[in-house]
Amino acid sequence: MRFAIALLIALSSVNAYAQDSVKTRAGDLKIIGSLNEPKLTLNGKVISSGDSVTYGFPERMPFKFVIKDSDVILVSDSVSATCTNYFFVIIPVPPAKSTKTNTFGTCDDGPEVKREVDTIVLRMNDAKGRKKTFKYANGKVS
Repeated sequence: MRFAIALLIALSSVNAYAQDSVKTRAGDLKIIGSLNEPKLTLNGKVISSGDSVTYGFPERMPFKFVIKDSDVILVSDSVSATCTNYFFVIIPVPPAKSTKTNTFGTCDDGPEVKREVDTIVLRMNDAKGRKKTFKYANGKVS
């Protein structure tokens, strides 16, 4: 029992986010629900649920971009208890037919995030210290 409480305290301290909602041109994108069942909503409508340990808006890096006619939001997606903050999904707002990308990233706690024209680029170190680059363009991450 003590271990479970300590683990919850550790996870909650690691997952400190600046906010649980962000204003977009299409409305409010919010993170709601419990720790084990988070949901992403846009103007109260659920656009993603049940597929993450927890979602968050990163506080130490840019996470909102305007690309063409969409606001594009970088969302932290904690898919692992051992690497909690540095996996991501990208959500275009308003959502297209496929609303979010697959989860991507590494356990690097200092990713470089920038926009290059109509592309969002994340550079992260992998477990062996090699640079890994993820690019979001036209609704897909490569």
